[in-house]
Amino acid sequence: RVQIRVLNLEEGETVSFSYDSDAIYIEDGFVEGMLAGQTVQVSATSSKGGRGSFTVEVEEDNYSPTFDQSSWFNEINIDKVQNLRQDFPLGIDISTLYEVVYKGGKFYNHEGLRQNVYQILKNNGVNYVRLRLWNDPYKTVTQNGQEVKIPYGGGICDLPRILEIARSAKKAGLKVLLDFHYSDFWADPSKQVIPKAWLNYTTSDQIAQAIYDFTYQTIETLDKAGAKPDMVQIGNEITPGMIIHAPGANEYIVENSQPALSSAIRGSYSGASVNLKKYIKAGNDAVKDYDSDILTVIHLAKGMSGTDFIKEFFHTFDSIDYDVIGLSYYPYWHGTVSQLGNTVRALAQEFPTKLISIVEISYGFTYASHPNANNIFSPSGNAKPVSGYSVNPQGQADLLVDVISTLSAVSQGYGIFYWEGCWIPVSGVGWAEAGTKNSW
Repeated sequence: RVQIRVLNLEEGETVSFSYDSDAIYIEDGFVEGMLAGQTVQVSATSSKGGRGSFTVEVEEDNYSPTFDQSSWFNEINIDKVQNLRQDFPLGIDISTLYEVVYKGGKFYNHEGLRQNVYQILKNNGVNYVRLRLWNDPYKTVTQNGQEVKIPYGGGICDLPRILEIARSAKKAGLKVLLDFHYSDFWADPSKQVIPKAWLNYTTSDQIAQAIYDFTYQTIETLDKAGAKPDMVQIGNEITPGMIIHAPGANEYIVENSQPALSSAIRGSYSGASVNLKKYIKAGNDAVKDYDSDILTVIHLAKGMSGTDFIKEFFHTFDSIDYDVIGLSYYPYWHGTVSQLGNTVRALAQEFPTKLISIVEISYGFTYASHPNANNIFSPSGNAKPVSGYSVNPQGQADLLVDVISTLSAVSQGYGIFYWEGCWIPVSGVGWAEAGTKNSW
């Protein structure tokens, strides 16, 4: 990425640039290389009639693997899913991408030529990206008499980073699903930790207002930067609820060690779930008040054998005008594709006005070790292969095709989002602070 210097401009004079290539991108006075090994001619025109031109050369950058290059890229075979709705999301979660690239990660296309990762995704059928957002993923410490912010890690998914990813995705023609965790770090069925900034609140009304304000202001910020989300999750895997735990002794770094919040503000899913419904409504209202066309999602992680629980859970929010039932579906944890089909059909019948989306899914492609990764997926672990899907890229593709087919069999089936497929094992980009590794 290089700044363009225009000499001898008069006051108020501006310059526009034109070019016929997707190998570069020019915005805000900077030219960015998008495809290596290309030469692009650029024409420049000033607002006062001046004209000029220059050449941009994007440096050659071919991948030279240490292994047999004949296996650099192997084609997969799939059966095309027929009659997909035109707006069916074929998405991927890329929340850690900023940190991967910042730490030196590179992406290469079929030919082994370095290319902008968003173009690679778009060229291979992706039409949506999913981005998680943490409120304040930093710990403040005092060093040499000065306050210093130390990131928790895990992609450091604060608003500035997520905004940059969202802008780049939009430039590539991709849609954006924004995933509010309403936490400073990971939120999932085992932990839903209140953001530090809200720790002094004592009433559920204060929390609800904070959720509304944070949601509205975030979407407004993204919109002004040209990155307005097309779909928004109100919480992440809120199976137990949302805003449940206080930070533990190590703040947000150590998993599953957080104490419970007081019942006055705890948004647990149980009984009447009064606080939880209030919090979901606050987030949903903020999105719809800003732009009613943005789709809203409520996201649950639950095994597909628990269909009755899933129906009961989503009925909790019948009074809220959300759009999408969002599910996590990892086959080694959540059941067979057949069980998924039973659940999807039951939900389609039970909630005829709601779309149904798989907002998290993944499957392993190798058992191989890597110095920057700790494999969650293994032959004997709790995330292990399932019958019918081999442990290779073809097995991954087979699973996705079957899940897409299962969703598309009901009219409300609305897309899948593969979890963190761009989180390549770059040194220093672990699931948390320095020393942790990519576990996927």
